[in-house]
Amino acid sequence: MKENNIKNLKYEIIKKHEKLFVKKLDLESETNRLMLEINLLDAQHTLDGSGARNVS
Repeated sequence: MKENNIKNLKYEIIKKHEKLFVKKLDLESETNRLMLEINLLDAQHTLDGSGARNVS
């Protein structure tokens, strides 16, 4: 009985870890996408001739 409980706990920990890892990858992917979008907007802003980035 105790061994079975330990195996179940290990399984639950692994499953939760996997879910957190996937969430981390999703967040990193979204971060990279947003950074790319910022860089593209910054480049477009520079090409439009203002040259200075308006940060508020």
